[in-house]
Amino acid sequence: MPVVKPISGHTGCGGIMRYLTKGGRALAVDLSNLSWTPEHHCGFRDWAEEMDFTRVAYGNHTPWRGRPARTYKHYVLSPDPRDGISLEALRDLARAWVTENFEGFQAAIVYHDDNEGRVMHAHVVVNNTNLETGARLQDPAPRELMRSAQRLAEERGLSFFPDAPAPGAAPLLAAREGARREGVHFRRAERELLEKGGYSWVADIRCRVTVARRAARDEADFIQVLSELGVEVSDAAPRGGEADWVYALAGEGARRIRGGNLGTSFGRESVLQELALRSAPSRAEAIREIARGAVEVDDLDDLRRLADALDAFSREGVRSLADCEARISALEAVGDFEAMERLAGHRDYAAEKGLLPERAPARRRRIAPDDGSPRQGGRRRPASESRWRGGGEGRARDGRESQR
Repeated sequence: MPVVKPISGHTGCGGIMRYLTKGGRALAVDLSNLSWTPEHHCGFRDWAEEMDFTRVAYGNHTPWRGRPARTYKHYVLSPDPRDGISLEALRDLARAWVTENFEGFQAAIVYHDDNEGRVMHAHVVVNNTNLETGARLQDPAPRELMRSAQRLAEERGLSFFPDAPAPGAAPLLAAREGARREGVHFRRAERELLEKGGYSWVADIRCRVTVARRAARDEADFIQVLSELGVEVSDAAPRGGEADWVYALAGEGARRIRGGNLGTSFGRESVLQELALRSAPSRAEAIREIARGAVEVDDLDDLRRLADALDAFSREGVRSLADCEARISALEAVGDFEAMERLAGHRDYAAEKGLLPERAPARRRRIAPDDGSPRQGGRRRPASESRWRGGGEGRARDGRESQR
């Protein structure tokens, strides 16, 4: 049976296009409602640039109700490996599925067989703008998209599943989401506000504390960065014999919260332990400048993007853009496309803001003292169609595929 996995994108399409086509891995590319072709560029360098232009032209690149714009949807359409599907049959299935579910939207389908077992699958990138109405893409229900794929597969004599998602898909996704948010606690009121696109002062404080944790060198510097970002720190009343801090928005005494209530990684002990274990942050002043600017103009969206990127880089052990690319490739290799796209978005943000160097400097080892005492190493960081055409195919055999 075919499996459909949806992934939301919140950046320009250049990153996902480069990822899908790099290294000549694309078997073929099909385009719908796009003017660009390898032979006729129509003023655009590639299909990603045309999608980005369309979004801006319709004003659909801006945040929606205080939340980052979902700029595109990326779907991975994977037929049953037992079918041994050919490229021609997969293109027929994928184009029919896109035509049925995304009429009026720009779409690019890139075909791969670079997974374990060389099983063919399709990556479908759908722009967020309806060309006829200008409306943003309303995310189709995943179950309906799955039903559509099963029916189209059945019509083509392929394996199909009558009416259910892939077994174990939901628990696996939930487990990954739970692991991603380990050490972060969201109260119900905060979660409801964020789901409605409203402002949450708790989320605001959490973002500022996250930035300070990643930009500070030590405890005094941590408190100084928070002061620059408009957060006051005071000692909390001991609870269960454990000391903690209280974070409060400056000048708004009622908006204060204990560190542990933000999540275990925001408590005093956890923050001090993190500062003691890791090396001084790279480009800390650039981080502080971006954060200060976001706070000054009340751009909480940019502050959130900064905090999310820094948190991801710390969690993944990323010290440079090269590290980022290596980690993205590793996530691709294990088929975790959601995490891969999330990290690719952070990489694009870091490149735009100058948060990371191209390559991390080599770590220098300290020389052992001559007094016979044990050798001391440096600090360690934590482990942590409408109208269809074939596009620019990445392998020699692709040029033989007929355009449709």
